[in-house]
Amino acid sequence: MGVALVTLAVVSQRPLLRLGLNALLGTAPGLEVLPEGADQQQAQVLLLDSALPDLEALLEQGRSASFRALVVAPVDDAAEAERLLHRGARGYVPLTSPLPELVECVLEVARGEVGLPARLNKLLLSRMAGADLKAPLEPLSEREHEILGLLCQGRSNKAIAQKLYLSVRTVEGHLANLYAKLGVNSRTQAALAGLALRPGEAAPR
Repeated sequence: MGVALVTLAVVSQRPLLRLGLNALLGTAPGLEVLPEGADQQQAQVLLLDSALPDLEALLEQGRSASFRALVVAPVDDAAEAERLLHRGARGYVPLTSPLPELVECVLEVARGEVGLPARLNKLLLSRMAGADLKAPLEPLSEREHEILGLLCQGRSNKAIAQKLYLSVRTVEGHLANLYAKLGVNSRTQAALAGLALRPGEAAPR
């Protein structure tokens, strides 16, 4: 049995951009681009043009729909990436990115991770490292503290599980507890909160 492909649809009102991305991503291993005219919301990942007039409505819809939204934009913009992540985007990729980087971001979003190129991820984390974020609502356990540290390093759930000799399901459970304690609802927000914590605030109990 072959490996299941990640289904993808490009949403843009600019034909050249839409057709170009369809053609490029259609050759990428691990991806299946839905054809023009197909029901786009049947895709696992929607690649959304940042110029869409209804972009934020689609992002809000994606919070409760089956698809995950990845925004493509003209340039690196950490402030805009942060804003859209808070609005419901699962990732943000500049159109200046090489194709392998774009493909990796699509696959990360499909896995439930945040899809950001490495450079933009560093810009975003650096931008927020000194932010005035709240301390955890209750102390983190030793295991949660370990997982948060690995999350701040950009590790995937699978990589965290391998590092700590846990199952991916167990890591997901710890992450759910972490989100609740930190008062966040995404990996990026949790990582930002972890970086902004002052010594002792995330100390294990």
